[in-house]
Amino acid sequence: IIIHKAYMLKTYYDTHGEIKSFKEWIQNDVEKKNRLYHYMYSFLERYMPKAKIIDAHEEGFLVSEKHRWGLTPMHYEDGYYYEVLRQLREIVKQ
Repeated sequence: IIIHKAYMLKTYYDTHGEIKSFKEWIQNDVEKKNRLYHYMYSFLERYMPKAKIIDAHEEGFLVSEKHRWGLTPMHYEDGYYYEVLRQLREIVKQ
């Protein structure tokens, strides 16, 4: 079992590469959902101690307005997905 810890973000790169913040109501929603995600991931880790974890959220990646599916708090910049893929490859090599 592989658990991919993915969280929503409050900031993003706009189409010019500048860091921007989502509107306040979106940031509030992000905080609420991230608390729920943290609870769920903690629960899964506690009850599935042998599960492998993919976690790239502390690597400093942001959301990107250039994402192919548009700007939302969970559509990351490309580097995030490359890092997740790198971690996945490490897990399946074991």
